[in-house]
Parts: sequence; structure tokens; C-alpha cells
Amino acid sequence: MKILDLENAIETALTALKAAGTVNAAEVINEPTATIKEIVSRLGARPPFVVAAYAGGGLRPLNLAAGIYLHQPEYVALVGVTRVRPATDTARDALHPIIADVMQALSGKKLGLDIEAIKFTGRISLVSWSRPLMIYGLTFSTEFKWKVSEEAS
Repeated sequence: MKILDLENAIETALTALKAAGTVNAAEVINEPTATIKEIVSRLGARPPFVVAAYAGGGLRPLNLAAGIYLHQPEYVALVGVTRVRPATDTARDALHPIIADVMQALSGKKLGLDIEAIKFTGRISLVSWSRPLMIYGLTFSTEFKWKVSEEAS
């Protein structure tokens, strides 16, 4: 499996949120040096939006001679909203509904790939706040056997 296969599958899952009208834009990026401002500018969409960005991950050799590793990539879903919660939510509602929708779209899913089910690490943080835009970061990960030679093809 290629890393691009995983990123395409994540984007497909997030694009379903756009099709449902939950978000105005959904994208996956793999640009480690992109800033939040650059990402938001490139989207060109008004909130709410979701962008999944590669955040690194571990490699553990399984068979060095064959170039096979256990890859444990980690991603951050950046969810841009304009309110903490809609005014109709009650105080007992812990998450913004869009954050919950993003988690539901990915959590426990294999996305049709030979991977461990995606899991959220439990970290949800306020990454950026420039009124009225708030961007939350949700960290999620998976793992799979990765053959380096397949990536080049």
C-alpha cells in the first residue's frame, strides 16, 4: 500500500462531509512546512472546513532486506468553525457537532485499505483563534505494513 492511497481514502471520507453540507471544504495536505494561514488561504472557503495534514509517524523495521516497515502515520484534522457550539446546543454537549462528525467519519474505519482501524488519540486542541475563526486540531493515527519500493511506483 502507498501512503498516497491512505491520503486519498482519508480525503474521500472527509469529502463526504462536504457532500452532506456539514463543511464547505475538505482536503488532505502533505506539506509539513505549510502554516495555518497558508492552509486557510489556499482553501478559499468559508468555515466550517476540515483539512487533514500529515503530522509524522514512526517506522519500525519488519524485514530490512525486503524494505518492509510497520508505518504508524499520524495526522491532524484541522477543523475550522466560527462558534464554539451552535447556540441551540446545551451546556452538556461536549463537542462541536462538526468535530463529532469528523471523528465519526474516520474513527474505527479502515477506509477499504489494509490498515489498522483509524483511532483518535484523544487530543483535541484549539490550534488557532482569530475571531471569528477557531481552528481545532484532532490527532488520529493508524498503522500498516509499508514496502518502501512500492512508494516509488
